Amino acid sequence: MTTVSRCLAHRRFARLLATLAAPLLGLSACEKAPDTQSPAPKIEPSAEAKARSAALATREDAQLDWLKKTLDVPVHAEVYKAAVEQARTRAAHCPNEKCIETGLRRRQTRLDFAEGKPSRIPFLPFPNGHFAREEAGYTGTVRIVPLIDGKAMLVVALSFKGRPSCTLDGVMTRDDDKQTWTVASLEEGLPTLVMTPAGKDAFALSYAEAGHAPHEVDYCTTGTSIDGHYTLAG
Repeated sequence: MTTVSRCLAHRRFARLLATLAAPLLGLSACEKAPDTQSPAPKIEPSAEAKARSAALATREDAQLDWLKKTLDVPVHAEVYKAAVEQARTRAAHCPNEKCIETGLRRRQTRLDFAEGKPSRIPFLPFPNGHFAREEAGYTGTVRIVPLIDGKAMLVVALSFKGRPSCTLDGVMTRDDDKQTWTVASLEEGLPTLVMTPAGKDAFALSYAEAGHAPHEVDYCTTGTSIDGHYTLAG
């Protein structure tokens, strides 16, 4: 893909972006009101809540900038942007202070996790989202960036022995067995991956199709492969 317009045309990317950017009338940060009821009345956040929200927005914007610079296709950062905007829209429909506090806490938790600070994301087993490739010779970025509604971005930008080798702009979703996560690239046509945690400090990344033989157009250059073991950085 050589242009932003062609990237946006990818069906997988467009579908996910449309889902995250769906209208949110009547939603709160806590739950959705039944269709038969009128939207709950909104309340004005306190000055303290507004200040906390503004501080979180600054961090969210910094995370977005980092994604634009790091992702293989910068426009894929729109997935994160859509999730952030949806979370902010939900907060704008909060009917009480508890709902506002819940929304702020969730935003902070997601940011802390993505920034490598101790945090707990209910659908992820790891204490933070910063990882490194376990095999010798690999350096570079491996990050899990939480979105909303049980989804997260998996960002891989690795070099092997100093040369750029593997990239992945993916979205991960927990599988029904609650033991693995499906990782779908935002690039249409690339193979699906499976993340399998190894305790709380490591995971294995493998191809969903058994016996798949990786080649350079999958995710990596010749001689390297995206599948392998990753451990918590630091």
